[in-house]
Amino acid sequence: MSNRFFRKIGDKLVRHGKYFFPAVVIMVVALTVLVSLNAIRAKAEAEEMLAKNNSASDIPATPESMAANVEPMAVSEEPEVRALIEAYVTAEGVGDVAAISAICDELPLLEAIKIEEIAKFKTSNTLLEVYTKKGFREGTYVAFAYYTSTFSKFDSVEVPGYQYFYLDRNEDGALYIKLNSDNFSAEENEYIQSVIQQVDVIELNNRVNVEYAEVGEANPELFDYIEALRGYVNEEVGVRYAAMMVPTEPDEPDEPEVTPTTVDVDEPEEEEPQYAKALETVNVRNSDSIQADRLGQVSAGERVLVQEVRVNGWTRILYEGKDGFIKSEFLQLEENANKMEVIGKVTAIDEVNVRAGAAPSAMKIGGLANGSSLDLLGEENGWCKVNYNGTVGYVKTEYTKVEYTSNH
Repeated sequence: MSNRFFRKIGDKLVRHGKYFFPAVVIMVVALTVLVSLNAIRAKAEAEEMLAKNNSASDIPATPESMAANVEPMAVSEEPEVRALIEAYVTAEGVGDVAAISAICDELPLLEAIKIEEIAKFKTSNTLLEVYTKKGFREGTYVAFAYYTSTFSKFDSVEVPGYQYFYLDRNEDGALYIKLNSDNFSAEENEYIQSVIQQVDVIELNNRVNVEYAEVGEANPELFDYIEALRGYVNEEVGVRYAAMMVPTEPDEPDEPEVTPTTVDVDEPEEEEPQYAKALETVNVRNSDSIQADRLGQVSAGERVLVQEVRVNGWTRILYEGKDGFIKSEFLQLEENANKMEVIGKVTAIDEVNVRAGAAPSAMKIGGLANGSSLDLLGEENGWCKVNYNGTVGYVKTEYTKVEYTSNH
C-alpha cells in the first residue's frame, strides 16, 4: 500500500481519542472490537488502570448466583476449544466469512462486512493463547483469544489484540461459537456480565493494552495508520450496509401494456449518506438517554455516519457496526459540497491546511499542496470556502490564488 494512499486516508479521517475498556457493559456476543483497531491509550495510563483494577474494591460485586464461577482464568487444555478459536481468528485475519459462519450459530451481516473490510488491510492473525472460564451450563465456556495481527503496510510488526467468545454446544454435543444475541437468555447475559467484570479478565485486557502501547511507541507511524484505518473501515461498513439495505421491488406478473393517461412524475432522488463531525469528545450510548449504557466515545472532529436525527435531541449513528446515540448538540452535520454552487477556483501558492471551519483553531481535515486547486464555494472573513472531497472545508485566502467564474 502506497504512502499516497495512506495520506489519502489520513486526510479524510481524524485522529481518535483514548481507548476505554467496556468492563461494565453486558457483552452477549463475541467481542468485535479488535484491540489493534481501537483508539490509542498511552502506556502509562494503561499501567495505571492495571494497578487500579488489582484492587477488589474497584470491581463490581459478582452476583451470588454467579459465585460458583470465580476460579482463575486458565489456559485451555481442551483441543476442541483451541481448534475452534484458532479457526475463527485465522479466518478473521483473511476475511473468510464463510469459514466463520460454519463454526457459529449466525454471523450478523454488519459483523461480516466489517471483517471483510478490515481484512483488506491485514496480512494475517496468529493465535498465541486461549484462556477459558466455565460457561453458564456444564461443558460450555467463556473463551478469551490472545493473538497478534499483521498489516500489509507493516507486515513485519506484530500487533497484539484479544477477543472473547461464548462457546455453546449443539444437540450433538459439538462446540460452536454463539454470536447471535437473540439466542442468549437473560440468565446467560447476566452470567457473561459477571465473568467479564472479574479481576483477571480486566487484567488480561490491560496487559494486552500495555503491549499494544509498547508496539506503538516503537512504531509511531503504525499507530497513525491504525487510527486512520479504524475510521476508514467504519465508514466503508456504513456505506456497504446502507447499500445492502435498499429495498428491492418484488417481481410482478406481466400485464398488457396500457397507454399512460397521466403526466410523468420525476422519481425521487436516492438519498446520499449523511455524515456529521463531533464538536468535542462525547459519549456514545446504546439508546437515546443519558442513563443508557455507554458503548464508547468519539473524539472531537471524528466523522460519523448519521442514521437519524431525532426530535428529542439525540442523533442515531452507526458506531462499531451497530446503532449508537449521541446528543445532537455535540454534532455538526456536514454540508454536501457537491450540491453547492461553484463560483470559482482556489489554487494554493504554498502548502496550506484545509480546516473544518473559518478559523485557525478549527479542526484540520486535510491539506492542499502548492499548485493544487479546489472548487471555490464562497469567501468568509479572509477564508475561502471550498469543496474538499465532497465536504465543505476552509483555507486561508492569503495562501491561495482565487479565480472567479465569468458570472461572478
